[in-house]
Amino acid sequence: RIARAIESHLARGDVFREEYRFRHSASGEWIDVLIRGQAEWDEKGRPVRMAGSLEDVSERTRNFNALKESEKRFDLAADGASVGIWEWEVSSGAEYWSPLFYNLLGIEPGSIDANVDAFKTLLHPDDVAPCFEAVQNHFATGTLFAIEYRLKHATDGYRWFYGTGKAEFDTSGQPVRMVGSIQDIHEQKLAVEALRRANEDLQRYASVVSHDLQEPLRKITQFSSLLKAEMADRLEGDAQIYLDY
Repeated sequence: RIARAIESHLARGDVFREEYRFRHSASGEWIDVLIRGQAEWDEKGRPVRMAGSLEDVSERTRNFNALKESEKRFDLAADGASVGIWEWEVSSGAEYWSPLFYNLLGIEPGSIDANVDAFKTLLHPDDVAPCFEAVQNHFATGTLFAIEYRLKHATDGYRWFYGTGKAEFDTSGQPVRMVGSIQDIHEQKLAVEALRRANEDLQRYASVVSHDLQEPLRKITQFSSLLKAEMADRLEGDAQIYLDY
């Protein structure tokens, strides 16, 4: 691979910048290095000499690999929690959406550019203002950002989600980035709404039944009182108790 890169540079002048590994003579370990080079050609276009630099990038490579492993574990944890993760660079508007974020909306990961404008187009029109008012309130006061809103699903219309987030601020108190999650609560939301309607129906039914029972109960009370006034002195034993009941 390195030989091909050198040949390409000498033949066509392609940029020569490659990473490779070599075994350190003292420690015996494989070292990650970055090599850069530039050739010099004569008047006939033949390469005469080549100069360059060699940089040990082992620590950078280890950090990069550790970061990728950490991101992998984070994505696994997020997927296990059934939440989509997002990160928003406030100054640029650029966002990161985890694969599950896309999946919860029924779309392929990466099929929509992740940015704040795209997120606004996914929000239900009635939820755009309340959502970003809650964001601004979080920026201004540090109040927890936790809100229910609807997002457009690829095949299922608008679905309800529970969104949470927390901002990071610079030394002057300005928001730099915000990280959060979305959780699908559509079925729970529908169940709560169905329960609310059922309770309203029950309340109306109870009101109707109560009203319908009042009239015959009034008649029973009235005629019982008349009967007691007329017959109380002629009733004996348990008959008086029965009439009181």
